[in-house]
Amino acid sequence: MHTFPKFFAAAALLLVLVSCAFPSTYNRSRMFYVGKFFPPSTRVDVVYDERDLRTNRFEYIGELAWTGVLVQRDDYALLEKELADEARFRGADALIVSVVPLYDSSVVRHSLRVRLVKYVV
Repeated sequence: MHTFPKFFAAAALLLVLVSCAFPSTYNRSRMFYVGKFFPPSTRVDVVYDERDLRTNRFEYIGELAWTGVLVQRDDYALLEKELADEARFRGADALIVSVVPLYDSSVVRHSLRVRLVKYVV
């Protein structure tokens, strides 16, 4: 008779433990790249507008795209670091990030469009 509430308490505890084990809600597998490949770079500038690049002499070498749900405050910072690491691996000198919120019922999903830039010397 009293096992029913204990079952729900155990299920709720399990749910909390699982959510703590996987604190980040973004998924790297949802990241796609289209573009050129260069030797890895040592530094990548992260900007949100083309006018914020270190120089106006550059070329676009590709695009990274990611779509998903960012729930926790730290998720965006972690995702931005992953994007910068990916851009560095692809040989970019900078990346220009554009964030587009996508409304799907009650969940706010995000789509990030990241343009990879190589500075022209």
